[in-house]
Amino acid sequence: MTSESYRTGKQAQEKACAETFLKWFSIQRKCKYQLERAETNSKLKGRWDFVAWVEECPEWIAIEVKELVVPQSRRQFGSWSKFATLATKELLRQKTIQGSFTIITHVPWQFNQKQNKLLINAFMNTLNEIYLNINKNEILNIGPNIATRFNGWPCESPTINHKLFRKKHIFKIVNPPKELSIIKLSDTGYSVNLGACVGQPYEVELSLTRALLNIFNTSDDKNSKPNEQLKEAKQKGASETILLLDSHILWEPNIIAKVLKGTAQSLMSNIDAIYLVSVSNDKVKGIWPLPFQP
Repeated sequence: MTSESYRTGKQAQEKACAETFLKWFSIQRKCKYQLERAETNSKLKGRWDFVAWVEECPEWIAIEVKELVVPQSRRQFGSWSKFATLATKELLRQKTIQGSFTIITHVPWQFNQKQNKLLINAFMNTLNEIYLNINKNEILNIGPNIATRFNGWPCESPTINHKLFRKKHIFKIVNPPKELSIIKLSDTGYSVNLGACVGQPYEVELSLTRALLNIFNTSDDKNSKPNEQLKEAKQKGASETILLLDSHILWEPNIIAKVLKGTAQSLMSNIDAIYLVSVSNDKVKGIWPLPFQP
């Protein structure tokens, strides 16, 4: 990819994020905002991304978009329901196994994206091995079968992180149970559904913290930082400055807010509001205002 094509793609993604946000924002404010790139506005040209305004209104808003990038190898899947969705897609793609199945587990999800692919493969190979021999409505524990195909499958007895429970009252399973039960509901269709599962509190990943801090960290001179860019917008008369965190992962907003509250306020002093814009597969999953202390 050339530097020009990268820049074009980046600008297109920023615009899509800003337009998605403004459509939602216009409904919240009950007025229709117009959008223009700051660099193309002859009067308000600056280093931030966009200018938003309402017709016949002298006030304008400055919007900066930053992609919340977490390395692919460290991206976490949040629930077994997502796993069931992926398994269903595999059934539909392969069409070598026919039937509708439900999984029941007490194993909290803690696998990264690379491990997830291996686990899906182990699950599908196991299903291919047993599906003809499992009767309708029969419950079968396929945990041991998966363990022979997937090295990351838990093999120790479950224990509790007592220190975490004493200090923060968080009940966290360190080594989850080994069982993964499957029920065959019918011989037709191509689906894997989630019957029941036990989750656990999600702790902020170090990689996510670093990704957020990298957005604000002034010691990194490779990219302009939002606080500096939006300071320039305020100096040019912006009535409001907004930072959009563009994420392709459906992070829990309170997790992002937790990191922001621990970030030095001097790095956000010129930002009036921060929003998480979550988009996955070109579909908007949600827009959330993030509490912080400017």
